[in-house]
Amino acid sequence: MDPTKYQCPHCNGDRQLTLRENVRAQLRVLLKRILRKHGYPPDKQEKATQTVLEQAALLSAEWAVV
Repeated sequence: MDPTKYQCPHCNGDRQLTLRENVRAQLRVLLKRILRKHGYPPDKQEKATQTVLEQAALLSAEWAVV
């Protein structure tokens, strides 16, 4: 299953919702602000941001199935 797509728990099963790119962009901005605020090294921020976004996509797919 693509982690950016998940079945809507309230739909009849034929519609898929996709995590929109603008939502990802907003999350990236928030994550970078939080990392900067807590002194995370700037050279490692991009990798940390990607990791968190991947985890969020997997969790959203998992939560949609439950």
